[in-house]
Amino acid sequence: MDALESEETPVAPAEPAEPPPLVAAPAVDAPESKEPPAAPVEPLQLLGQPAVDALERSESPAATVEPVPPPVATVLRFDLHQRLQHGLLASSFVLLVVTGWPLAAHSAKASASAAIVALFGGIERCSGIHRIAAIVMVIASLYHLAYLAVLASRRGLSASMLPSPGDLRNLGQNLLFFVGKRGERPKFPRFSYFEKFDYWAVFWGVAIMVGSGLVRWFPVEATGIFPPWVYEIAHYAHADEALLAALAIFIWHFYNVHLRPGVFPMSRVFLTGRLTLEQLQEEHGAEYEELMRARAQAEAKAKEGG
Repeated sequence: MDALESEETPVAPAEPAEPPPLVAAPAVDAPESKEPPAAPVEPLQLLGQPAVDALERSESPAATVEPVPPPVATVLRFDLHQRLQHGLLASSFVLLVVTGWPLAAHSAKASASAAIVALFGGIERCSGIHRIAAIVMVIASLYHLAYLAVLASRRGLSASMLPSPGDLRNLGQNLLFFVGKRGERPKFPRFSYFEKFDYWAVFWGVAIMVGSGLVRWFPVEATGIFPPWVYEIAHYAHADEALLAALAIFIWHFYNVHLRPGVFPMSRVFLTGRLTLEQLQEEHGAEYEELMRARAQAEAKAKEGG
């Protein structure tokens, strides 16, 4: 069967009809308003005056340009191990002084001792906290000795903390400065004579306090090994050395480190471990000059090598 094909007749598209002419509507006079016309509203005013003020401040050149302080050059004075040792020693010492006061008085009836004992929850707890603080001090001391041993094994142990004849010279110069007979302070090395005194005082202080404290902590065992008079000596040595150490730390050490002019109200070197070059020049002038000489020599060698 032949297939049937249907042919479609093309249809021309209809022409669009022309729109009717527009006729303007008659104008109607609106009644005149007696109120003045409203002022145009700015878009930012819709957000409120705080937004406008904030945008004006952000567009102000003086507000966007802030001076950048130049970097401050610092030198490392105490590493992390030294700062940790100092933190353990300082915290345990303060706790030992606070808890040892009422224990040394042999009575909690005094007003000051009674308040301290009540703060720590009784004489037994006060004694327990005192002993825990003593253990922390022993740990800090052993930590420091191990630290020194490691430095010595690596040949990194410096002799700058050892007493020297220059300390006596600096002491005399400093005394002349205090009485107005010298115009400037002496240029101290890395560790001054009073810093060396603080350091070495800890050695004999810890030895006396720990030794006498162990005798008082274990009296039965101690008297079984030593004569009875050793316990009596330990009793007075512990109390007297504690008083001497408290006065030395809270008066001598606190003044030299935190309260003297130039560092008041507190030196942050025990927290950051660093001094600025200006602080180094002022407090340790001899070390500063040595550092500058070493830097100049290094720069000269670098130029020669280049």
